[in-house]
Amino acid sequence: VTVLGYLHKHLGTILFYKEVTELREIVIVNPNILFQCLTEIIMESFAGTRSHATGSAHVRETGEISEEVIKEFKGILEGVGQSVLTPYHVICLLKHFKLLQKMEREGVFFMPCLLQVNQEIIGSSYQTVSSTPIPSLLVHFKGGYIPVGMFSALVVTLTTSHGWELDRQERYRNSVQFVLEHFVLKLVVHPSFVEVRVEKVSGDMEKIHEECMSVQEAIVSCLEEISNELAHLEKQFNLGYLCSGSRDSAIPLHVCIRKSEHKMLCSRSPRCDGLKDIDNDYQIWH
Repeated sequence: VTVLGYLHKHLGTILFYKEVTELREIVIVNPNILFQCLTEIIMESFAGTRSHATGSAHVRETGEISEEVIKEFKGILEGVGQSVLTPYHVICLLKHFKLLQKMEREGVFFMPCLLQVNQEIIGSSYQTVSSTPIPSLLVHFKGGYIPVGMFSALVVTLTTSHGWELDRQERYRNSVQFVLEHFVLKLVVHPSFVEVRVEKVSGDMEKIHEECMSVQEAIVSCLEEISNELAHLEKQFNLGYLCSGSRDSAIPLHVCIRKSEHKMLCSRSPRCDGLKDIDNDYQIWH
């Protein structure tokens, strides 16, 4: 009988993160305390109700928190009755959950979930999905909804694993921009999919095509990494394009999913007329 087995048998649900080197000596026997602690930390960082209240607007605009704020996590931990976990342990957990990353600037961390929401996107019509100069690539998830936490994890993974540069002028919880070599790449959250939008294009089309393919491969790679490492975010996804039948329809927006090089399937109906409008413009992503 292992120690973990004994604790599980007599205490019920326990948490042990063997994947996190810094936490291999710690077993969390009361998950509620951990969840309460993480919630308090996120809400505290966002609202800035302690000594850093004047910086809360900066946090919502940039998603960045300083090491000074991190040190105050100790008070939050003690407030929920947690004396074993330290702010350092919490940072390691947030990194493991792909909720936080270390920035190049010393003592600065980035958490996408702290960003404010772009209300214009929430209230926008389906016409906002871009079709020019390059049609948007859409990431459609099984079930027709985006798993909670998937977008933040995707942003963190793209910046840490692929070194993409975040645009400081365009950061929202539901929309971020990356400055790449030949264009600005915007990720936009819609109700049932994530839009990968290309803007401010420069350079010849061959180079743009290569970078678009690189973007598509990076996004797929990151989503697979997130699904493999975080079981609670495991969700089947497909790449697709905006169905032209959505443009003038009162029904919820739907996606023409790419099944293979010459086969598309509409997420709404296999007999959708919008499939006939999928043309060579979309091949720039593949």
